[in-house]
Amino acid sequence: MKNRLPPLAPPSGGHGRRAVVAVEGPPRDAATQAEPADRGVGTGVEPQPWSQCVARLDYALQPIVNIHTGMCVGFEALLRNVEQTGFPSIQGFLDGAYCAGVLAAVGSMLRRKAIGKFATTGLADRTRLFFNLDNRELESGDFRSEDTAQTLATHGLSAGTICFELSERHEFPAFQNPLAAFAKLRRHGQKLAIDDFGTGFSGLQLLCAAEPDFIKIDRFFVSDIATDPRKRLICTSIVGIAHVLGISVIAEGVETLQEFFICREVGFDLVQGFFVQRPTTTVEDLASQYTKVAEASRGDRRGQSDAGLITSHVEHIPALPAGMEMVEVLERFRKDRTHTFFPVVNELEEPVGILHENALREFAYSPYGKDLLRNPWLRRTLRQFAVRCPVADVNMKAERILTLFSLEDDSEGVLVVENQRYVGFLSARSLLRIINEKNLALARDENPLTRLPGNTCIYEFVSEALASQSEASVLIYLDFDNFKPFNDIYGFRAGDRAIQMFAEVLKREMNRDGHFVGHIGGDDFFVGIKGGSLDSACRLVATVASRFREDVRSLYDPADRKRGWVIARDRRGRRHRFPLLSVSAAVLGVGPTQAHPLMDAVLATISRLKKVAKEDDSHVAAGYIEADDVVRWVGPLPDDSTPDERAFCVADFISTHPSLDR
Repeated sequence: MKNRLPPLAPPSGGHGRRAVVAVEGPPRDAATQAEPADRGVGTGVEPQPWSQCVARLDYALQPIVNIHTGMCVGFEALLRNVEQTGFPSIQGFLDGAYCAGVLAAVGSMLRRKAIGKFATTGLADRTRLFFNLDNRELESGDFRSEDTAQTLATHGLSAGTICFELSERHEFPAFQNPLAAFAKLRRHGQKLAIDDFGTGFSGLQLLCAAEPDFIKIDRFFVSDIATDPRKRLICTSIVGIAHVLGISVIAEGVETLQEFFICREVGFDLVQGFFVQRPTTTVEDLASQYTKVAEASRGDRRGQSDAGLITSHVEHIPALPAGMEMVEVLERFRKDRTHTFFPVVNELEEPVGILHENALREFAYSPYGKDLLRNPWLRRTLRQFAVRCPVADVNMKAERILTLFSLEDDSEGVLVVENQRYVGFLSARSLLRIINEKNLALARDENPLTRLPGNTCIYEFVSEALASQSEASVLIYLDFDNFKPFNDIYGFRAGDRAIQMFAEVLKREMNRDGHFVGHIGGDDFFVGIKGGSLDSACRLVATVASRFREDVRSLYDPADRKRGWVIARDRRGRRHRFPLLSVSAAVLGVGPTQAHPLMDAVLATISRLKKVAKEDDSHVAAGYIEADDVVRWVGPLPDDSTPDERAFCVADFISTHPSLDR
């Protein structure tokens, strides 16, 4: 029977001619006999049989690693030497095979080649191969996932070692039964990933239909994520949705340390890109762990995880391998009366789900139960009995793990993994204990009047900001003006109300991503901004001060409000006229640097800025610390500044912060 496929389009580099090749026999023979169509125009390379084309190709491997530990979980196979086949690009090569009607056969040869290369790494038994599958292969009835499983078996690898990447860059075929097509891919335990997520045709429709194990966020969203709040918001939302659905998320194309830090903070599970390692055709260059990633993760103090707290509450329930015979599973339940369920893991120790004792009750209590499970015609496997259970990385925040648990109906708890491998189980009771311990720790540091974080959290934020090598931060110290005379006249209860009022203004105006609001004590407050600029921070301070000035007027008597001042005694007992309550702010920018400024130097600088702000009509003093720990004043200038400092600051002030010019 002839396998004839209509052409999709002429290959890249052709002149519009479309070739349809009728191929006799099985796909492998077809690939050997058929000639590539419309290729090599202007390249000087003569047409060759498709098998010879594939022989000229090579695969480069690029690692995909855990974003917290740097442990390698897999390698993506990337085609190389396509120009030697006469095609100008990889896509042109695949288009040519599609038009010739041999895409499925060529794809099979490519998989054999990639698997062979992967098997020589010495890491294949504990990692996974990510292979880009042309979506159009699934249109053909020639695609057979069992062929891939057989190829893996010849190298001593399990069928689940491969993960097929389905690209969004090409419109997905309009299958009559798409679920059956994806089931065909998973038939032998292979994994699925959606590549280039967010840039193609199918989007959330493919995410819903394919039920992938991984999604790879396209480089478009990762580039400039540290400076583009929209990309950061989109990635945060995608990661959140994926984790709720039990999908691991890969940041693709991470090239800089700054991008890595933000991806880690957003919640990506895995990372791939030049920052880790460039694709290489030399397998000796590959590693099982990338210490560069592990060291960067340890050095990034901003996204400190709850790993220690979570690990202390993890229950180490022994897992069942997915290939275990069902009769052995029954025996395990009979011998172990302490557990009503067991986690199920695959060959790479990755969670598949959990197996409830109730699922086997009809076999356990039937006189023929074991015979039924042994029956080869029924083909009962452990995977068929395992049910879904939420999975969380040990480095996730406890609150996010609780969210995953709450969105899964009738779940026993959460399976905990490290480097994608099962390490233990968190029950609902353990999760509540973790959250309770975190809340108690926060409550101990919380200011009882304003319910804002206190000095411990403030110190941690400042320490993380000073330690950052990738992201600028702005530290803001806020202090009331004329608070003592207000207290003396209206009493401490009114003073407390003014403090609470200011706290509410801060929460309302500063409650946004990357902002931290704390209460040092009394009428002193702190605001920290990640990734902010001095200019935007000063604008926010001006807004907060203006709102507070208006709101706090309501605490004065009508006569004092009308005058705009009160008569009270100063600290020496002398009567003076004092303006109504206002706020002064010291605003200090800290840039990313390898040499971290000392905490004492930063605190001393903020104290000096505060003094300048109190004496200036604007009530704001701003500056920033450069890499050499030198403080550059932006405005207003301190009275004791040198002529050189004054000239530098005025120039910087006019060119970069015109909003502060007064």
